[in-house]
Amino acid sequence: GASLARMESAGAPLARMDSALSEIMAGPTVSSLQGGPNDASDEGSHLVEQALADIGMALLYAPVFHAEKLTYAQLPSVTAEELKEMGIPVGHRKQLLAHFASLGPRRQPAIAWGLEQVLGVPPVD
Repeated sequence: GASLARMESAGAPLARMDSALSEIMAGPTVSSLQGGPNDASDEGSHLVEQALADIGMALLYAPVFHAEKLTYAQLPSVTAEELKEMGIPVGHRKQLLAHFASLGPRRQPAIAWGLEQVLGVPPVD
């Protein structure tokens, strides 16, 4: 009786740890990186993610930029100090700042950009 109850209660923390470890090992899903379908800033977050992808840093930093609620329009004004506060190392800060300084307004919607990348044909103005 009592020893069985102790064994069952001792197993509960192990079961929670096992569950948490499984989630960690599975890694982030595409939907968790991009935000859900009801995300009001969905278009803006895709532009931020694309700006990061342009220099190969989307997988590293898209979740960080999303958590900070940064928009594409704000990227050129991001400072080295802000990137440091976000936990981004010096070398990556320099790369990001140089890239953000070169950004201009995106004229085409993200879907047109995606089609251009897949099909290799620029969208018609």
